[in-house]
Amino acid sequence: MAYLVGMKLETLQTTGKTIPAQLDLDMALKTFRDTVEPLLSVTPQSDWDGPKLLEREKAILKAGLVLVGQCIAVLLFNLVNLPKVQQSARERAQHLRQPNSTGHGKRQVNILLIGGVVVSLWVEYSIARKARHAVGRKREPGKHGTKQGQGFYPVLKLLGIADRLSPLVRSTVAKYGTLSVSFEAACDILSEMGIALLPKRAARITHASIRQGCNIVRPNWSNCSKVSFRLASN
Repeated sequence: MAYLVGMKLETLQTTGKTIPAQLDLDMALKTFRDTVEPLLSVTPQSDWDGPKLLEREKAILKAGLVLVGQCIAVLLFNLVNLPKVQQSARERAQHLRQPNSTGHGKRQVNILLIGGVVVSLWVEYSIARKARHAVGRKREPGKHGTKQGQGFYPVLKLLGIADRLSPLVRSTVAKYGTLSVSFEAACDILSEMGIALLPKRAARITHASIRQGCNIVRPNWSNCSKVSFRLASN
């Protein structure tokens, strides 16, 4: 069974073409087969050489990555719609909510997966309202106080999905953002995996991942600072 989902792909801020998730494994396998079969055919008259073989290899790899992305899309769709996962997400996110927090129903979020596949998910959105101003404290002229806190998606937070990227995509961006000589070079590599991002966004994701890792491993804070300094110089 296929699920037809409307998507606003422009919200992902990608630089390349994205592929809507089919959410149907049989259809994804058929698409993969139809794409790859012509790439496997050879004829005695073909003028084969290294560059031509490389071109075929890249085309097969691209089709394989798209299939992987389609499989992950089905997995994510099933997970976010599982009642037990939703309940666990609410319980784990309880400490992030203020006593006066309110729910804002479900919102559509597009997640970029490996291979450039994009899955559209309807997930619960929560937000904590903050006090407009502290007790006994006057507001500055022209200031009206903070209207509300920052919203978040409990299920996505539970699954480690941030920046509208799956954990695999986000870790891959951070990996090549750290190892490459520049974020432009990193984006060139990532684009071959269907992850088409602007260098500035790749840099932001890389820095955020490093900070997150440093918060987990405090003893190696000095090493993290050195890596952050090197990345900043890029």
